[in-house]
Amino acid sequence: MARAGPASACVEGSPDASLRVDQLKGFRIGVTSDRRADDLIAALERRGAQVLHAPALRIARNDQDGPLVVQTRDVIAARPEVVLITTGYGMRRWFEVADAAGLGSELTAVLEAATILARPESRRCGTGSGSGGRAHQP
Repeated sequence: MARAGPASACVEGSPDASLRVDQLKGFRIGVTSDRRADDLIAALERRGAQVLHAPALRIARNDQDGPLVVQTRDVIAARPEVVLITTGYGMRRWFEVADAAGLGSELTAVLEAATILARPESRRCGTGSGSGGRAHQP
């Protein structure tokens, strides 16, 4: 079994004795997720990385739903031919907000007429209750 050397300590309980607590020292790593980012950031920092947290998408609190309701009305009015779904969570959350605003049925009808492009993870969410949109994986 190789030793990590005197200047660096091995990670206790690690199945690989070559994992060092300082193995990411000198690295700057960007974390773009918001959900569960704290665990990932903590793990990277334990290995010595400098972590920058810049979520590409952030989960909005319920009291911030106003802009989403306005944008949902815009989507309904625009009747898009193609809809790109990037996350199952985002899609479910969109329908929760639309339903609460009384727009769920209209949004479902618009999406049923659209071609839906979705990653495999987001396809599991469906497109709301009973949507029959034509789903395609990009």
